[in-house]
Amino acid sequence: LLESVDQHRNQPDTAVRTQNECIKGDSKNASIQYSLARLLILRNSKDDFVQTEELLSSLEKTSGKTTDLLFTRALLAIAQQEPDYVKKAQAILEELVKLEPSHVRAYLALIQIAMVRRDAEAVKAIAIRGLEASPNNPQLLLSQAQAERALKNNAAAADLARQILKTRPGYTDAVGVVTSIAIGSKKPEVMAEALELARQASLANPPDYRLPLTAATILRAMKKAGEVVAELDSYTRTKAGEKSTPVLLALAEISRTAGQTDDWNRWMLRANITAPKHPAVLIEKLRGLAAQNKHDEIITQMAAYLQDKEVNSSVLQAAASLLLSSESPADRTEAVKLYERALALNPKSIPAQMNLALAANRTGDPDRAEAIYRKILKTQPQNAQALNALAWTLGIERKDCTAALPLIDQAVKAAPNSSHVHDTRGMILSKLGRFADARKSFEKCVELTAPDSTRRAAALLQLGRTCNTLKDNAAAKKHLEDAKAIDAENKVLTDKQRSEIVDILKNLQTKST
Repeated sequence: LLESVDQHRNQPDTAVRTQNECIKGDSKNASIQYSLARLLILRNSKDDFVQTEELLSSLEKTSGKTTDLLFTRALLAIAQQEPDYVKKAQAILEELVKLEPSHVRAYLALIQIAMVRRDAEAVKAIAIRGLEASPNNPQLLLSQAQAERALKNNAAAADLARQILKTRPGYTDAVGVVTSIAIGSKKPEVMAEALELARQASLANPPDYRLPLTAATILRAMKKAGEVVAELDSYTRTKAGEKSTPVLLALAEISRTAGQTDDWNRWMLRANITAPKHPAVLIEKLRGLAAQNKHDEIITQMAAYLQDKEVNSSVLQAAASLLLSSESPADRTEAVKLYERALALNPKSIPAQMNLALAANRTGDPDRAEAIYRKILKTQPQNAQALNALAWTLGIERKDCTAALPLIDQAVKAAPNSSHVHDTRGMILSKLGRFADARKSFEKCVELTAPDSTRRAAALLQLGRTCNTLKDNAAAKKHLEDAKAIDAENKVLTDKQRSEIVDILKNLQTKST
């Protein structure tokens, strides 16, 4: 019980100490030792990995190669993230499913490894193998459905999702598969069917707030934005939904983005009564203050928050991010301080280190940013995000593209399906005057972004610029008009980007004339 409370409070060190105390009282209890091993893996440090290996070796001597031992060894290998360790994990998991063909968690771990590689064919094959021993298992059926969706086999994906819903009518993730297919189709009748499915699922599974949120997403896709608030509001009037913090916060966010401060205050008052100290509630409060340009109040509130006994790193980082987006140098300096406090709570956190490096760059300290990125890369040399950020710092901030290029090439190898690394590579190649190569990177970036998204529109703009430089006028015009069309539908570009597109298209029209 104490271990679970400690994890809930985001205190992994205390949870590990608790389990160690349990082992002292019952040293032969394998269940406690496996629990400690999993906690050490989650804490994610080299010393923890060494201790986990010692625990597992001891367990193997006393109990042999049990399924628990093999599964935990696989988790340990996956946690170390290196390609060789991932291969080792795969081999262990394959051994495990031979010993116990119905070990669903092992199949799901194999599926997760394939998902990281974005190998939908492999995900599908593994799910089908698992279903042979565990027919109708909803998690395996869902994995196959998601793979079919990725492979553009939408009919098969929808059929699998509906198969799950026949026995589990409130299975939210299955509704999600049907919803994504319906929204992607842009067909009103298909979206209306998905909307009804989401509503029926919500009746079958009232406590799951994700279902009314899914219905709201479908309504938004159907261009029925006026009905979204009514849909969510009606859920908050039910017994299951009256204290649903996520739905109240969704309503608050809608009000905030629409500039409706009175409505935002109304929803936040209810959320604050329901969960006054919940990090998500605190973060939405901060976003509301930022939307009203009350950055001084954010600083004041965070000074008071830091006096609390339990400080949440996510709240600190959200406040820091909002202050970092301010035009005031003083606000940005406060952002750096908050990122430093967040990192002090969890010094081994890679995301916290990355955020601090970003803040250092934004406040004119690229030397500190570079030092942080290099520190991360010492322990995780294949960390694509750190490689990408370091390449950006060297190539874009310092204009040393020659030093940046091998780093971004390494990032592409580590994360070939990341749109961000291809975007950075395209920009560095452009600055080196290698526009034909830059074009290929931007084309890959477009391919990897979601349709109609901000990322897709920005990538099309980059690609259009590059084609314009290469004097491929027809391609430049097409890509820029595609970006313009996405923006017309979803308003994802800035005024500056819109003006640039208009100017380039005018010039292209003049050349054509």
